[in-house]
This record gives sequence, C-alpha cells and structure tokens, in this order.
Amino acid sequence: MMKELWTGKKKLVIKIVAGVVTVAVVGTGIGFGAVQAKSQSKDTTVGSNTTEETEDAKEDTEEDDADDQAALLTNIIKSQVGSDSTDAGKEENVYVISDASGVSKEVIVSDWLKNPEAEDTLTDASNLTDIKNVKGDETFKQDKDGTITWQADGSDIYYQGTTDAQLPVDVKITYYLDGKEMKPEDMAGKSGKVKIRFDYENKQTEKVKVGNKEEEVYVPFTVMSAMMLPTDTFSDITVTNGKVMSEGLNNIVMGLAFPGLQDSLQIDEKKLEDKDIEIPSYVEVNAITSDFALDMTLSVVLSDALSDIHLTDSIDLSDLDDKMDKLTDASGELQDGTKKLKDGVDTLNEKTTEFQDGAKKLNDGIVEYTNGVATLSDGIGTLKSGAQSAADGASKLADGASQVSQGVNTLTDSLGTLGSTLGQNIAAQTAAQADAQAKVNADEEAIQNAVTSYTTSVAQAAAGAAAYCLQHEIDPKSSDGQQAIMQAVMENASSDGISAAVASLGADAGNLGGATGALTVLNSIGSQLDTSKLAELKAGAASVASGASELNSGIGQINSGADQLKSGADTLTANSPTLVDGAAKLYDGTNQLADGVTKLETGATDLNDGMVKFDKDGIKKLTDALQGDGKNILDRLNATMDAGHDYHTFTELPDGVDGSVKFIIRTEAIK
Repeated sequence: MMKELWTGKKKLVIKIVAGVVTVAVVGTGIGFGAVQAKSQSKDTTVGSNTTEETEDAKEDTEEDDADDQAALLTNIIKSQVGSDSTDAGKEENVYVISDASGVSKEVIVSDWLKNPEAEDTLTDASNLTDIKNVKGDETFKQDKDGTITWQADGSDIYYQGTTDAQLPVDVKITYYLDGKEMKPEDMAGKSGKVKIRFDYENKQTEKVKVGNKEEEVYVPFTVMSAMMLPTDTFSDITVTNGKVMSEGLNNIVMGLAFPGLQDSLQIDEKKLEDKDIEIPSYVEVNAITSDFALDMTLSVVLSDALSDIHLTDSIDLSDLDDKMDKLTDASGELQDGTKKLKDGVDTLNEKTTEFQDGAKKLNDGIVEYTNGVATLSDGIGTLKSGAQSAADGASKLADGASQVSQGVNTLTDSLGTLGSTLGQNIAAQTAAQADAQAKVNADEEAIQNAVTSYTTSVAQAAAGAAAYCLQHEIDPKSSDGQQAIMQAVMENASSDGISAAVASLGADAGNLGGATGALTVLNSIGSQLDTSKLAELKAGAASVASGASELNSGIGQINSGADQLKSGADTLTANSPTLVDGAAKLYDGTNQLADGVTKLETGATDLNDGMVKFDKDGIKKLTDALQGDGKNILDRLNATMDAGHDYHTFTELPDGVDGSVKFIIRTEAIK
C-alpha cells in the first residue's frame, strides 16, 4: 500500500495496490547515471593541460555524486510506494533530462523485453531512434512497418533509444526568494525564505465509457517528486501535499500529486472544500536557506498506480439513494437504543452503590473488633522473625566489614607500585607514537614523488605517440590514432611505485593507530586512580565492624520478649476466624458487583458516544457525499481508473504483449 505522504487537511483516501508502481531504476538493470553517460559523449583532446584534466575530473566526481543522490531518492520513493514487480512482457522506463525549471532537454527510453520461454527471437515494436543494445551483443532487424525482430537466443533484451515525442505530463518548477519569483540560476548562493513550487500539467486523455456514454478523461497519472536539502544550509522546511524525512546530513522532501484527476471526476472544488477533502495537484516546498544550492529534483510519473480501484464491481448502485435513506434511519434507531441502554445502566449503578454502602458498614463493625487482635498477632510474629533475621545479618555484617578493611589495606599497598609502572608505560607509548608519525610522513612524500614520476611518464608517452601520428599522417582522434596513443602510454608508464608507496603508508599508519590507542588507554587508567577514596573506604569499614557487634547484642533482648507476646496474641486470634471470613466474603462480593457495574456503565457511555460520532462523522458525511451525484462520481472514477490501466507504453507495443511504463524526470543542478 502507498504510505500517506501528506499532512494538514484531510485528503482523498485512494487505495493503491502494491506491485503496480516501480520507481527504482534497477528494475531494468540500468541506472540514471548510465543512461546519461550514454547520451553525453566527450571528445578527447591529445596533449590537454593539467588544469583542463583537473576540471574534467571534478565534473566527473560531481556527476557521480549526483547519480548517487538520484539512486538514493529513487529508492526512498520506492519505499513509499511498494513492490516493483510486474508481469508485463515489456517494461519501459522513460528518462527525462530537464533544466532546473523542468523544461525537457533530452528524452531517453530504456526498454526491457522479457523472454520467460527462452525463445530464439523476440518480436517488438518501437518508434525510437538510435536503438542500442545496452546489456548484451544481441542484434535486431527493423521492418518498414515498425516491427523489430531481436535475435535473443533465449535471453532477455535490454535496449535504449531516443525520441522527441511529447511527454504525457509536464513538470513546471518555479522558484521564489523572499516572495519574489526568480530564475533558477539566480538562486544559487542566495539566503532568505525560499519557495519551490511543482505544477504538473496532464496532457494525456483517453476516451472511455462513463455510464452509458463515451467521454474523454485524463489518464490518472500519479506523480511523486523528491529532493534533498542539506541540514547545514536549509531549515524550517515545510511541504504542501508531501512530507519531510531526515537522512543524516540531509532532509528528504517528498511530494505527491494526481494531475487532472479532479477534472476527470468533475467534482466542484467548492464541494471538496466543504467536505474537507482535497485531491492534490501540486507540491510546494518552503524553507529558510543560508546558501541556496540544489543538486537536482527527481519526479516519477506512473500511469497505472490507481488502476486497481474499481468500486462498482462490489457495490450495487442502482438504488443508492434509497439505501442511503435506510442507512440514515437505521443509524438513528441504533443511536436511540444506545442512549436507553446508558440510562438504564446509570440507574443500576446508583442502586449498587447503596447496597455496597450497607455491606461496608457491616464489615467495618466486624473488622473493628477483629482487626486489633489479628494485627497484633501478625505484628508480633513479624517482629520475632525479623529480630532473628536482623541478628543473623548483624553477625554477617561484622564479618564482611572486617574483610573489607583487610582488602583495602592490601589495595593501598599495591597502588604505589601500579602508579610507577603506569608512568613508565605512558612515556614509552608517547615515544612510540612520535616514531610512527615520522614513518607516515616519509611515506606520504614517497607517494607524491611516485605520482609526479607517473604523470610525467604518461604525458611523455602520449606526446610521443601523437607526434608519431602526425608524422605518419594518422588522425590522432581516429580509432587508429587513439589506439597508438593508448599503446604508448601502457608501454611507457607504470604505477608500481605508487602502489608500493601506498602499501607502505598503510602499514605505518596501522602502527601509528596502535600506538595512539595504547597511549589513550594508559592515560585513562592513570586518571581514574584516586588514593584518597581508598583511605575513606578503609576507615568506614572499621566503623561498620564495631557497630555491627553492638547491634547483635541488642537484638537478642528483643527476640526474648517477642516470644511471650506471640503466645498471648495467638490465643485471641483463634476465637474469631469464622466471623472475619464471612464478613470479608460479603464485602468482596459487593466490591466485585460494583466494579462490574462501573465497567458496564463506562462501556455503555463509550458505546453511546461512539454511536453519536459514527452517525455524525461517518453516516451523515457518507450520505451527503453519495446521495444525488454519488453514482456519477463513482462511474467516472472507475472509467478514469480504466484509462490508467489501458496506458501501457510511451512508444509502441507489439500485438499480444502487455506493457508497463514509468517516467523519471531529473532536473539540472543549481549551483
């Protein structure tokens, strides 16, 4: 089930069955980074300077970080939606690379053709261009009618292509700073109150049958948008139609919308507001920033997330208005019945209290006579038993205190030797730590020298190969020229020196870590030694041993007198057991009766209150919502869900093959 993503007003509750939504790009085995890498090739310039190489490396690192963030966001979206399993024979992922405002710049489609029967060939249909096999070397033939035959040889086929077809849903992202709309690129580095608004335009309609007539409705796309806002530059984050989750150093902002759904259902917006209901069609994020930057936003568009909702299969709506009237009448009768039950239980509770008061007076009179005797007898027995236990404990306390005193003497004598040894160990570990650090510094210099040597070797080899190409009129950018350059680099450059220096640094760093850890432990032990506390313990143990002996003598005298008192109390107690037991049983019975009636009264009150709330918040709202135009709304909802179920592909499908499609829209960074 899709987890609830919104807060605030009560929203339209829509059931979304697990398994119909697949967000994670791993469903096709191809990540967004791989897709983008295949769509953007970079020319290699022979003899480029070190600064340009450094800038290229920096850009590659930033792209890797962005790809990692995209993977994290897709997995988080997936966790909010559910399983990504599907039985479709052709699964299609449409990757949209757009600018920071959401304007599409490139569309790459990735298709997965499943081959459960391990067929030799697979027939497909596609209107893509630049089709490439991305996970194997299987080839295909394309016919004039658009069909494609893949030589699968029993394997699944994964391929990519490009298209300029219009997307079914447009995402428009608008940025505001301190209430003023700004271009995305002008937001970079700014501070203040930020608002980012996602507006979604549904452009895909289908003709479906609503009741007895054919109408045009929007395909019920579900859109989930996400972004990461670092905690060190963003605070006070709120989101309309979404939620914020914490992830370490970042806040994950999630939003959910159903563009076009309200129009398809033809529900008046004023009526929705009156019923405290909203069908979200946009997402808005507000925050405070100290240095605005945004790596990306990621939006996932799904066509069939709502397709499993079909209410008329289980509800007969032919006489809905009549049934709603009967439901209202029955609810009123039930509410009257619970009110009468509550009144009756209130009366019973009053009479039970009077009966309980009489039983209590009888019991109090008997207890007044017997309590003193029983309490005296029990108290004397407890005193005698406790006196003996106290005598035994006092003897043991004296012995234990004596042993503690002796142990403290021994510990005090050993403390001097331990402190001396500990000081020597701390001095030795401090010297070892200094030696280990000096090894590590030498290894770092060796690594730097090895890297410099390796870089020089590579540059010389590349330059020589390039000169050779020019001398023999070979284009350095051609495949032959590139091969010659790479061969020269491989033969003349070696990174053995770097590897050896790094290995040595690892070993010496381990020595430094060990010396540092040992020194920390020794210093901790030294800081915890406190000889003054041992002296206090020694004096206290001697005092306890002396006092325990005096306590033991006095307890013996108490024990002797308790024997005489116990004998007299036992005689008194034996004369009244029957009377006491009878009075106690009667009183306990009245208490149990009172408790039962009280619980019955509480239950009757809760039942009555719950029935009132059920009638007001449940039955009345249900009948108000469904009576009159309820059947039309349900018919349109079912027809709209059918439109989503029938939307299988962004490109094409071969005859007899079921498909599934999702759109992943990634925006450029703002930095």
